[in-house]
Amino acid sequence: IRGLIGHSIVIGGLLALLLSVFATWLFHRKIEGRILAIRHAAGDIEIGNLSRRIPVSNASDEFDRLGADINHMLDRIETLMDGVRHVSNVVAHNLRTPLGRIRRHLEDALRGKSDYQGLEDAGNYAIEEIDSLTAVLEKLLQISEAESGTRRRPFELVNLGELATSVVELYDAAADAQGIALIADLEGETVVFGDKDLLAIVLGNLFDNALKYAGNCAMITVDRKSTCLNSSHANISY
Repeated sequence: IRGLIGHSIVIGGLLALLLSVFATWLFHRKIEGRILAIRHAAGDIEIGNLSRRIPVSNASDEFDRLGADINHMLDRIETLMDGVRHVSNVVAHNLRTPLGRIRRHLEDALRGKSDYQGLEDAGNYAIEEIDSLTAVLEKLLQISEAESGTRRRPFELVNLGELATSVVELYDAAADAQGIALIADLEGETVVFGDKDLLAIVLGNLFDNALKYAGNCAMITVDRKSTCLNSSHANISY
């Protein structure tokens, strides 16, 4: 009996040791696989693939919770990067056209060998356009402040009808020059809480795009009911 018990203890100890080694190896392999998946995802993200996410299983363990937190962080980073790209596109769009006008105006003045008055007019035009660019940059700074929550100037009540009327009057001459009918139906009062200057820029951009792409003999309508800017040419509508 003593010998049988001794053999059983030895065999049981060996089996327990083998099971411990196998369990340790299996556990290490599983952890290493999860960490390796995170490292691979981090490597793809490092080279610029912000759409890559950490794989999450249904185990709901610590690695899954960590992966879910990292994925939420990556979603936020991707959103911020999209915002940065959008701001860059807006800056390029708002700076390219005025700079092109300044260059073309100055080139015309120099090419035509203008007199002193012509050069002075060209210089004044360039100064006015540069002041407009400065105002655009200031507005972009205000947008950035509003999005980041560090707005220096509080919003105020703005009458959209009055604002739209003033913008329509500003673009009326340009529309007539292109043979475009500009119709405004702004009866009633619509008041919003916002920045009057930024809203005017929004409406101005809508008018610029409508005049640019609508084509001759088009019609641009601004009304309070749809609260949007529409232009149509044949079967094309905005």
